[in-house]
Amino acid sequence: MGLTDTPKQIWCVMDGKPGHRSITTGMMQALASQFSIEATQVHLPRWTVPLGKLLQPLWPAGAALLKLARSRLPDRARRPDLILGSGGNSLWSTAALGRLMSCPSVFIGSNRHLPLNAISCFVHYDPVLERQGFLRLAVLPGPRGEVPPEELWTAFCAARNLPPRDRYLVCLVGGDGAGYQWRPDEGKRLANCIEDACRACNARLLVTTSRRTSLELENALRDHLPPELIADACWSNAGDTRRVVASYLAGAHAVMVGEDSMSMIHEALASGRPVITLRPGQANPDDRYLGYLEFAEHSAWLARIELRAAVEWGKVFSAAGGYPGDVHAEAAKALGARLGWQLAPQEREAFP
Repeated sequence: MGLTDTPKQIWCVMDGKPGHRSITTGMMQALASQFSIEATQVHLPRWTVPLGKLLQPLWPAGAALLKLARSRLPDRARRPDLILGSGGNSLWSTAALGRLMSCPSVFIGSNRHLPLNAISCFVHYDPVLERQGFLRLAVLPGPRGEVPPEELWTAFCAARNLPPRDRYLVCLVGGDGAGYQWRPDEGKRLANCIEDACRACNARLLVTTSRRTSLELENALRDHLPPELIADACWSNAGDTRRVVASYLAGAHAVMVGEDSMSMIHEALASGRPVITLRPGQANPDDRYLGYLEFAEHSAWLARIELRAAVEWGKVFSAAGGYPGDVHAEAAKALGARLGWQLAPQEREAFP
């Protein structure tokens, strides 16, 4: 990895939702993998959210109102080189802050009611939006810690008294959202599906639920998953607040993930492991969401299964190839090129 000499000052506008904060953090860490940066988190007042949603269709009228939040901005001794944000609650603020500070801005997500020229570069995973000028990334980079995955996994296994060389199937459970609805009675079916997958690949289970997982769905998993298969479980509704996803993915043989969370799907793909998405009986994602899933399935990055359908696990694991590239490096180089940032010579030679 080569790094540029002069650090880039990046202000990260943090949305209130954990998933959006993760996307912003992931992109910042991706840039840090190829460029020397100094990142500062910006937490703007709550009034900027409703105001921004109201003013989006009127852009750029009202953008100067962000001056009222100057007391919440970082030390302005040096103008930032980039404003970075993700999530609808921070869209207007990201654009307005870039305009206020006279610097480029990057937003990971769609433009909603803002004109495309309000942001220097919109980033998305949807191939259709690429034709409108968006920077399309095959997989959005998620957050990763300062500790390398191998060391993270070794430390996790030592803390939980797990054999690090055993095979582990990771399951990331979501909940209702993005057009998906999980019925309470699907919990047993989900548990049976996970059990079958563990036995098919001869692996023990690392499972975590999320803040969107209903109590009924979580309880069904706890009731019906065989205890001997579970190597570690992080039950959100039971008050387990550990942040285990990075550790789990570092040791995964394969990953099963609810199809209701695109951020979890991208995080699973970024691990490079085989990925299997799980969908309930009621699944009505929008065309953009479904289009990406079908694109990723056609590219053999993941396999999709419906709980109600019979599963041939041999074919599923063969189809769930995983994403073959370095998500963070690819994102940094593509976005850096769009911004006109110069890579170190050895990195520039390796990037077309």
